[in-house]
Amino acid sequence: MAIVLIGADLKRQAAAYVAAQRECGRPKLTFDYGRPLQAQFDTSAEGAWTAKLDIGAALAWLGPVSLEKRLHRRDRQDSAPGSHDVVR
Repeated sequence: MAIVLIGADLKRQAAAYVAAQRECGRPKLTFDYGRPLQAQFDTSAEGAWTAKLDIGAALAWLGPVSLEKRLHRRDRQDSAPGSHDVVR
C-alpha cells in the first residue's frame, strides 16, 4: 500500500529534518588570546562513501527558519497535480 505525503504532513517532516540537522550542524568554535574566532563546520554527510561535508547540517544551524521555509516552498512546487512523491 502506498502512502501519499502532502501538505501539513510534509511540513512536519521538514521541521523535524531541520531540527535534527541543526543539532548535527553545530560548529566547533576555537579562539584564543590574540587569535581570531574560528567556526569549523565539519559534520560528515551520513552514508557518504567518501569524506563529504553535510551542507544541510551547516545550513540548518546557520538559518533554520530560512531552510524550513525553503523546504516548504519546494513542497508547494512539487505538490502540483501529478507530482506527488509516493513512499512505499
